[in-house]
Amino acid sequence: MKRMQKHIPLGYHMVQGRIEVDGNNAEIVKMIFQDYVNGASINQIAKKMVELGVPNANGVPIWNHGPVGNILKNEQYLGTEVYPALMGTELFYKAQDRRQQVSRELGRIASRIVLTSNQFWPAVWFAEYVDSPIGDI
Repeated sequence: MKRMQKHIPLGYHMVQGRIEVDGNNAEIVKMIFQDYVNGASINQIAKKMVELGVPNANGVPIWNHGPVGNILKNEQYLGTEVYPALMGTELFYKAQDRRQQVSRELGRIASRIVLTSNQFWPAVWFAEYVDSPIGDI
């Protein structure tokens, strides 16, 4: 039976059954974070990776917003029981702050105030329905 191998994030490699930081690729990951924190868009970073011929986690120099976005939100780069820390928390959380800011600017994060909890929505909907012209029929 063939064993399924779990994907190892860019910046790491397996050495004698242990996951270690892969120097060159770790620098690529840090560059992605630094460029993003310095104002580059995810698509600009992806284009830069293609232009530099940088292989992605699958070993192919094909990049788009998906892999770059996944790198930027991957908490494993901070270090876990399995993955050693690849960067400090300051750079990682600056990138997270920028991701939230960009999402808010693009309208992907709701900035409205919830006026009532979900348990009251049926009553609110019913009250609006009863007051509507159709409700009078």
